[in-house]
Amino acid sequence: MGTNTAMKTLLRTDPSVFEDDEEIIYPDVETLKEMFKYELRPNDTHREILKQMEIYIRDNEKWMQKRNKYAGRRARVALLKIYHLVRARRIEILSVWNRPDFRDPDFRM
Repeated sequence: MGTNTAMKTLLRTDPSVFEDDEEIIYPDVETLKEMFKYELRPNDTHREILKQMEIYIRDNEKWMQKRNKYAGRRARVALLKIYHLVRARRIEILSVWNRPDFRDPDFRM
């Protein structure tokens, strides 16, 4: 540090441009939403993945603890659905990522 002992508090997106006497502040989610006008909107595929995960966890526990044959079958079905949903979600994310206007600050999904 230099002879200046006062710390400047700045919020910057690129940490490599910080000087020695600056402090990094990480904003909370609400501040980021306001700064970038970003809204968290999970889509149907995301919700279905979470739902199938809950089904899998519940039925897998039944199968592991009680050796319930039908719970094992339901767990396998949930895993197969998760497999297909994950592949679909990956394609959704890549299709948005590859759009030329994705990096535009005014881009909305």
